[in-house]
Amino acid sequence: MIPLRVRRFSQAKRPFAVGILVCFCILGLVSAAHGQADNVSRLIRQLKDPNPEVRGNAAIALGLSKDPRAVEPLIVALKDRDAQVRLQAAHALGEVKDPRAVSALLAVLRDRDTEIISEPTLYIFFIERGEPGSEDALVETLDKFGDEGMAEKFLNSRNVKLEGAARAWAARHEVRILNVGGGSDSGQWGSKR
Repeated sequence: MIPLRVRRFSQAKRPFAVGILVCFCILGLVSAAHGQADNVSRLIRQLKDPNPEVRGNAAIALGLSKDPRAVEPLIVALKDRDAQVRLQAAHALGEVKDPRAVSALLAVLRDRDTEIISEPTLYIFFIERGEPGSEDALVETLDKFGDEGMAEKFLNSRNVKLEGAARAWAARHEVRILNVGGGSDSGQWGSKR
């Protein structure tokens, strides 16, 4: 059955019908945007929930939303008492392209919060930023939380200090990591500065 509104619409003159269709589309987009705004507000409130799992899930969802209103609450979540929430907030900030997020993440690097730096999105972010003097914090992170994936990223970063640390880590752990050489600038030292 065709709803009455649609039947009347199809019977209207073409220019008028197109105008009505555009209005319905705009109303739908406004409604969807309003729903998104309400959802982001709800997620921001959830960052204060007593349950760390709820806070962590909210941080992940806020990162996926890429909504600029999420940046400041996620920065606050970097100080959460739960390590997993801090990791999820840091990961979310790593996904958001906002100068405030970059500043907050660089503060994590300066503070040498190696647990947060060990999040793959973040150590790649830090390699691509190529901040002068940040190598020591990255090497410390590799020593404390490293795995083959991290060592391989360091080896292929085109940063002499990180490459040396990756080789040393691989030798200590008796694993083989691949030097893929050349290729794109993705994951290269300072490529996204």
